[in-house]
Amino acid sequence: MPTFRQDNKLGSKVSLIKTCDINDKAITSEKIANSAVDADKIQNGSITKDKLAPDVDLSLYILVDEFPSENINPNKIYLKRDSPLSETYTKFQYVNGEWKNLGVFNDSINLSAYIPYSGMGTVVEDNFGIKEETNEESKGTAMQLHLEYKDENSETKKSGSVNIPSASYEKAGLMSAKDKQKVDALYNMSALTEEELNKILK
Repeated sequence: MPTFRQDNKLGSKVSLIKTCDINDKAITSEKIANSAVDADKIQNGSITKDKLAPDVDLSLYILVDEFPSENINPNKIYLKRDSPLSETYTKFQYVNGEWKNLGVFNDSINLSAYIPYSGMGTVVEDNFGIKEETNEESKGTAMQLHLEYKDENSETKKSGSVNIPSASYEKAGLMSAKDKQKVDALYNMSALTEEELNKILK
């Protein structure tokens, strides 16, 4: 089959192959559509989205009474019952050929001791409570601090207390009101009478 002919009007040769002819066979839009890859043809041997979703394993834990000796999944956390009648479990993971203890399994987290986010913006004006306590062991004092705030129901709540020891020669800490008076007295001892100074330093 000739592929070019002389076009006298153009003064040159033009192709005889139509854009829709390949290997002497016409390619129609119907043939293209019939040979196109559609959903029915791609499903054979392939995985579609609706088939993939149920096969995806999203579980993190495997519940066991005893450690398996085969088919161990290193990407899972194994929950091993603490005793046959117990409802508490310990977390383990198989790492480098041995079982690693990851601690006790808790299905919930207790956040009652923490200030809720909703209450952070409504901390009461006198928000720091300070209480002086005598420490009999060190014969000193400690400061007990806590934070008061209002919850979402406008009820005043108090956070957990923190004990800070008093300052000493061995360690840093807070100074009690009585010790502060003694320091000030020594600093201003020239302005005090001997009787006043002895009274403060007792």
